[in-house]
Amino acid sequence: MSRPDTAQVVIDLYLMAFLAGIWMVADVRSRGGAWLSVLPWLLLTALFVSLGPLLYIALRGAGPHHCVGDRPGS
Repeated sequence: MSRPDTAQVVIDLYLMAFLAGIWMVADVRSRGGAWLSVLPWLLLTALFVSLGPLLYIALRGAGPHHCVGDRPGS
């Protein structure tokens, strides 16, 4: 990183990745899941920064929270 503005962008990206990781763990726990189930998304986030949270949101669905075993309409 030869320029200070480049360093600032990288720091901001990884700060966003850290906060997104905290949010993903909290979301999984609020859905009744174990935090280990979010580990692949955290690894993707650590490697590719924005890819992990984007895939997590796309694949978990934007609907209401559902726990395993919930029946629709109950």
